[in-house]
Amino acid sequence: SRTNTARGGADSIDIAARRCSLQGIGSARQKQVAESAGSDIVPARKPLRQIALDPVFWMLAAAFGVHTFIGNGITFHVIPLLQERGYAMGVIVAMLAMHGPSQVAARIVLLLVGNRISTAGFGYIAFSLMTVGVALLGLSSVFGAAELFVYALIYGIGTGLLTLVRANSVIEYLGAYGYGAASGALVIAMALPRTTAAVVFALLWQASGSYDTVLWIALLVSCAGLAAFGLATRWHNRRTPIQGL
Repeated sequence: SRTNTARGGADSIDIAARRCSLQGIGSARQKQVAESAGSDIVPARKPLRQIALDPVFWMLAAAFGVHTFIGNGITFHVIPLLQERGYAMGVIVAMLAMHGPSQVAARIVLLLVGNRISTAGFGYIAFSLMTVGVALLGLSSVFGAAELFVYALIYGIGTGLLTLVRANSVIEYLGAYGYGAASGALVIAMALPRTTAAVVFALLWQASGSYDTVLWIALLVSCAGLAAFGLATRWHNRRTPIQGL
C-alpha cells in the first residue's frame, strides 16, 4: 500500500507538471493572437513543409535527439558498464532506484519555480545537468560509489526537466498554431537516435574493448546537444513575433 501511495503521489506531481505545459500552450496561443491583433496578418496553422524547412526545428530535433540517444544508450548499458568497473549489483540497483525520485524532484522544482525561469533557462539547466551527469558516470571508476549516487541525482533531475522542456520549447520556438505538426515531426526525427542508441553503444564498446571510450564519446555528443539547444534559442530570439508564429 505504501508503494501504491508513493506511486500515486508521483503521478499527481507528474500530472501537475504536465498541466503547466498545457497552460503554456494556452498562454503562447493567447500571446500570438494578441501580437497579430494589431496587424493585417492572421496567424494560421503551420504546414508540415514550413516546419521541416525551419532551422530552429532541426536544432531542437538535434538537441532532443541527443537526449534520447544518450538516455537510451545508458539505460541499456549501465549495468554491464558498472559491473565492468567493479560495482556490486546491490550498489547498481540502489543507484538505479534513485532515477525515478530524481525525476519527480525535477518536476517539483518546475512547479515551485513556475514562470520565474524561462523555457530557455530550464533548457540550458537541463542539458547542462545531463552533460555533467555523463561526465560523472565516466569518472565513476575514480571516485567510487558516493560519486555514483551524485550522478544518479544530477542525471535524473536533468532528464526529468528535459521531458517537460521539450513540450514547452516546441510551443515557444515553433508556435502554438503548429504545435501538433511540430511535435509529431519532432518525434519522427528522434526515432533514429532512439532505435539505434543501444546498438551504437555496443559497437563502440566492442571496437574499443572498454566503456571508457563509449562514455567520453557520449560526453562529446551531450555537449553537442547543449550547443544545438543554444543555437535553437539564439535563432528563435532573432525572429520577429510574426515569424515565430
